[in-house]
This record gives sequence, structure tokens and C-alpha cells, in this order.
Amino acid sequence: MKNKVEKTNLPSLKKKIIAVIVAIFIIGGSAISFFIFSDQAKAFFESTQEEKKEQIMVPYSEFLINLKPSLTADKRFLRIELSFEVSSIDSEAVLVSQEAMIRDTIISLLRKQTSETIFSEVDGNLSIKQEIKDELNQILGETIVEHVYVTDMVMQ
Repeated sequence: MKNKVEKTNLPSLKKKIIAVIVAIFIIGGSAISFFIFSDQAKAFFESTQEEKKEQIMVPYSEFLINLKPSLTADKRFLRIELSFEVSSIDSEAVLVSQEAMIRDTIISLLRKQTSETIFSEVDGNLSIKQEIKDELNQILGETIVEHVYVTDMVMQ
């Protein structure tokens, strides 16, 4: 008799397990199809494509500049190399074609710095990088430079 009771319980347990698995697949499939065909999915995939845009680096040759004398140190000079990150080939062309004006602007900015102020930081970044970026975008009349990178710097 016991064997008959156990046999009748097994098929109902298998049916319950199969029903749960089918329910999981239905819910999972519905969630996946909703995500794929919804506007959120389109926005997600578009944003990841925008992030993958290739950034163009425009290196400039070194600048050798006498720094402004300070109270604690006199006659110091700075040798610095910069690279600029732009987002398009057109922006790169502007930086190349306007190199004389850009170099002059950077030299003017750096000559105003002292040996103490050249290394001042804002949020862990050299503040001079933000100043250069802002000044270049202002004289160029549009946001062309996205980031300024210091690739080499020596002060004596």
C-alpha cells in the first residue's frame, strides 16, 4: 500500500516543478521582451554608443616659460607638454590651424603663474588645466577642447 501512495505523490510533485519552471520562463521572457522593445532599451543602447565615440588627441610640442617670480622663489622656469582631447576631426583641424593663437594664449596664462600656483589643485586636478581649457574654448568661440592633459612637466 505504501508504494501506491508514494507513486501518486511523485507525479503531482513533478507537475508542480514543471509549472514553476514554465512560469519562470514566461515571466523572464516577458521581462526581456519588454526591455528590448521599450524606449528605455533604445535609450540605453544609444547612450552606450555615444560613450564609445572615439576621442581625438591633439598633442602640442613643449612650452618653455619663465614663471612669474613669487615671494619665496625667484626666477623659475617651466617646461610643459600638453595634449588636448577633442571629439571630432573638425575640432582637431581648428586646433591645428589656430596653433599660433592657441600657443600664445597658453604662454600668457602660464607666465602669470608662480611656482606655488602652478601646482594648485581643484578636486584633485591641476587647476591650470581647467583654466587652459576654459580660455581656449572662449577664444575659439565654441567648446572644442574637452580635456587638457599634461603629458610632461618640469619646473626649475
